[in-house]
Amino acid sequence: MDKLIWAYTKSGIYSVKTGYFLASRLKEDQIPQQVLEPSTTALKSRVWTTKTTRKIKHFMWQSIAGCLPVKNSLVNRHCGTDRLCPRCDAAPETTNHLLFECPAALQVWSISEFPSSLGVFPCDTLYRNVDHLFWRAKEAKVPESTIARFP
Repeated sequence: MDKLIWAYTKSGIYSVKTGYFLASRLKEDQIPQQVLEPSTTALKSRVWTTKTTRKIKHFMWQSIAGCLPVKNSLVNRHCGTDRLCPRCDAAPETTNHLLFECPAALQVWSISEFPSSLGVFPCDTLYRNVDHLFWRAKEAKVPESTIARFP
């Protein structure tokens, strides 16, 4: 007759102690996953060294920290039911959508001197977009004067 046994004890009976031991061992054996997103801590720190007004620095920090009252966040906090962007009605209003993906935002970026590159900037991730503005644009040889004006 079949029966359930816990293979990690001699008796075959599960205990929290052996479950914790197994979980600890599995955690130690795992190879750390490669992080594909930039560190939000580094992005938030970099905000305060940007040469702009304190209000804009604060706005940039709130954007990265997820504190802006965009519709998607408000619905998650039970302050509304509609997630759609009020400007385009095509996608949920997230911080990334508001600043980089909305047609209105895309128009602003297109008339700015900041070069757009399909799939690189602007892209579908807020952190990668901000990372590009802070560091990757310099690596892509965007003029320093253009980078300094993005805030």
